[in-house]
Amino acid sequence: MINKEFTIYGNGKHFKNKILPTLDKFKSVKIKSIISRKKKQGEENSYNNLNNKDCINYAYISTPISAHYKNILNVINKKNIKVIICEKTLTNNLEKTNNIIRKCKNNKILLLESYMYRYHPQFSKLKKIIRNIQQKNKKGTIYCRYTIPSLDKYDHRNNVKLTGGIINEIGCYPLSVLYLLFNIDVEKLRKIKIINKYSKNKKKMIYFKIKSLNFILSWGYNSNYRNRIIYKTDNKTIIANKFFGKRNEDRINIECLNKKNFIKYNFKNSDNFMYMFKHFFSLQNNFKNRCYYFREIKKIYEVIEYFKS
Repeated sequence: MINKEFTIYGNGKHFKNKILPTLDKFKSVKIKSIISRKKKQGEENSYNNLNNKDCINYAYISTPISAHYKNILNVINKKNIKVIICEKTLTNNLEKTNNIIRKCKNNKILLLESYMYRYHPQFSKLKKIIRNIQQKNKKGTIYCRYTIPSLDKYDHRNNVKLTGGIINEIGCYPLSVLYLLFNIDVEKLRKIKIINKYSKNKKKMIYFKIKSLNFILSWGYNSNYRNRIIYKTDNKTIIANKFFGKRNEDRINIECLNKKNFIKYNFKNSDNFMYMFKHFFSLQNNFKNRCYYFREIKKIYEVIEYFKS
C-alpha cells in the first residue's frame, strides 16, 4: 500500500546513487515529482509546479546546502506536507535553521535531518560500549576523523555559490558526534577553552578537553581517506571503522582491544540509508516526537556554528 508520496528537490549524483535505490525498496513509497535545477525529461525545474492539489505528504531535500533554505520554505506551506527530510546540514547558518524549525512547528510538520550514520546498528552499539566504559572510567581520549581525497573539479562543493562551506559539508559529521554520542552541547563548550586549532589546505583539526575527556576532531578534503572513531582509555581501545559514510561493499565493525582480550563486532548490512528511512517511516504516525527532533537539529547546529568562529 502506497502511503508515502514524495516530492524530491535535487536530482544529483548523491540522490541517484544513494537515496533513490533505497527508497525504491519500500513498497509504501511513490515518488510523485522531482524538482531539479536542470530540467530533464520527466522532471520539473520550477518550484511553483508543486501546488496544493498534490497529495504529496513527504519532501526530501537533496540539493546543495545553499539551496536548502529556499527549498524548504517553498514546500513548508503546501497543504498536505507532513514530513520534510533534509540532507545535512539543514541550512548554512543558525538564523535560517531556527527559522525553519519555527515554521515547521507552526505548521505541525515533522522535520528530520539525514545524519544517516546515527541510525546504523554500529552507532547504537558504540554508544552502549562508551556508556559502559564511562561508568567505570571517566578518563579517555576520542579521536574522530573524516577526511576525503581531493574533490572532482565540477563537484558542487567547489562552487562557492552552492556549497555550505567545509564545516557544513564534512565537518558537521565529527562535530555532530559531540552531541549525538557524548551529549555535549554549545553550553558545555562555552565553559571550556579550545586548546588548539589547525587549519590548512581545506583541512581542519581541533583539540579540547571537557572534564577528563580529550577530544581530537579533524575533517577536510585533499587528504587520505579516513572515516572512523577511536576511543582510548588507559587499558582499552575502541575502534569504529567506516563510521560515517558506508559503501555497500564495506565491512562495518567495531574493534575492542585491551591487554587480555580482542573482541570484534561485525555488522552485516552497510546501508546507512535503509536504516535511516526505516526509522523515519516508523515516526509517520507519531508526531508527538516532533519537538525531540527540532531540539536535536538545533543543538547540533549550535555546535557547528560555535566552531565556525
